[in-house]
Amino acid sequence: MSLLDNLPHTVRHERMTHSRDSLGADLEAREVIAASVEAWVQNASRAEVDEFGKRDERIVQKVYFATNPNPRVGDYFVVTAGPSHVGEDLKFQADSDRSAGLGVLYGALCELENNERFSTFS
Repeated sequence: MSLLDNLPHTVRHERMTHSRDSLGADLEAREVIAASVEAWVQNASRAEVDEFGKRDERIVQKVYFATNPNPRVGDYFVVTAGPSHVGEDLKFQADSDRSAGLGVLYGALCELENNERFSTFS
């Protein structure tokens, strides 16, 4: 069994939508684009962190998919299950496709949007 057939994480792909309320105020909400998408979440390499840091982008995670999720900059991947990273809210910043043997992994370089796991406040 190859990695492409057995990705260890499950993520939910979300996109921000904007609307107006009855008084004209802007409302933001997340729309679920795809739920239960198989993925592989890893920490970004030091080279990737440094490369994007030069452009003031905070890349900390990369997410790989067996099929192209067609994300837009600003989309979110919420890790819902897996051996690690569960509960992380990852904001898509750039593509990072890789070959894996005879297959291709579609990659997404992401910024960690929430920090609830690391919070020291009660």
